[in-house]
Amino acid sequence: MSRKLPSRLARRLFIFWLGLKGSLELRLDRSPDGLAQARATFGRLVDVHQQSFLAHYQLGRIAERRRQAVEAIDHYGRAHAIDAERFARVALSADLRRRVLAREALIRAARQRPESQPAEAAAGRRGLPVGDFSSADEYRRFHGRPAISREEIEGTDLDLLLSRLLAED
Repeated sequence: MSRKLPSRLARRLFIFWLGLKGSLELRLDRSPDGLAQARATFGRLVDVHQQSFLAHYQLGRIAERRRQAVEAIDHYGRAHAIDAERFARVALSADLRRRVLAREALIRAARQRPESQPAEAAAGRRGLPVGDFSSADEYRRFHGRPAISREEIEGTDLDLLLSRLLAED
């Protein structure tokens, strides 16, 4: 039998360890240095496991203690998106909970709203870059045409294209 832990188990243990370490740092050392250490630990946990409710919730608490409301609301919102039922059980002020839920509602609405063609056309008329286009002129020339496929790009003879571009000068 191999002495190496399977990678999945090792990852889970590492995630557990980071959560425990960060929670202990947060509880045992309330100094600015302790908060910074806990913040770094929970940040590492988010790097390893982006869907960690604990990490986002605790990062929200740390930001709230540091009086960084926007960052706190962002992390609390992420925690809410990960596990709404668990988020409903945590202690937050009514105002902060309302702001977090309002943020989540705005994000959901933005994801569900289809891009509006008239708004894009109006932006193009005002000279603003629109969508994937770099300028209003490019938008007017190429809007409505099908996108270039990967096969077309891969099949392009760059030497021929370069010679044509140089010949036009």
